[in-house]
Amino acid sequence: MNLPESDFEVFDHDDAAAQLAGVRALASGCARVVDLGAGRGRISVPLASDGALVLAVDRSSAALGSSEWDSAPNIVRLQEDFLDSQPDWIAHGPFDLICCLGNTLNLVLDTDLITRFFDLAFRAAAPGGRLICDDVPFWGEELRDPELWPCGLSLDGRQQLAWTPEGSCFAYRTGRAVDPDRLHPHPEERLLRLWSVSELNEVAIGAGWAPAVHREEGLIMSFLKED
Repeated sequence: MNLPESDFEVFDHDDAAAQLAGVRALASGCARVVDLGAGRGRISVPLASDGALVLAVDRSSAALGSSEWDSAPNIVRLQEDFLDSQPDWIAHGPFDLICCLGNTLNLVLDTDLITRFFDLAFRAAAPGGRLICDDVPFWGEELRDPELWPCGLSLDGRQQLAWTPEGSCFAYRTGRAVDPDRLHPHPEERLLRLWSVSELNEVAIGAGWAPAVHREEGLIMSFLKED
């Protein structure tokens, strides 16, 4: 696994292309799309180019101010945390497709917040709409494979996963940040949570979504709001 260092480019080229192809296939016929954690438009810009009206939501002004948006049609950019107590993005719905990709959900560490996310998305989805996020088995099993990550280190020693003691969250280190003597995260390191499929299904079903469908070729989990 070779994750880029940029927060806005979390997949390598091949995986990013595979996921985009999967998203485009699901987005076919979707008139209104929201991209939560849109970054610099990896998903939003192609979907808008395909004809969808896209709301791109991100809390980073640097991401939304990128020049990569300049030629994008049919896009409204909204700077906010999509998990705010009263988020504005919901008022732009209902949406045929809700995207939360690029490991964005893994930045949500708290069970109450992940529950809130699925509740908000369900409220914002049109009947028959879909919510899509990264397919957990695609990368979750690899991260926990001791053959690939002995003691939290990649085989080439250039990447490290520093797990919290309870084993649900980790800090990702690369380059000079790798520290084999520090197996657990430093207090200042950003954490990612490795949500399991069962955890996500439980909160999704509780919010009203149908159970996840895995689209492995597109690295996507899809949840349907049934009519």
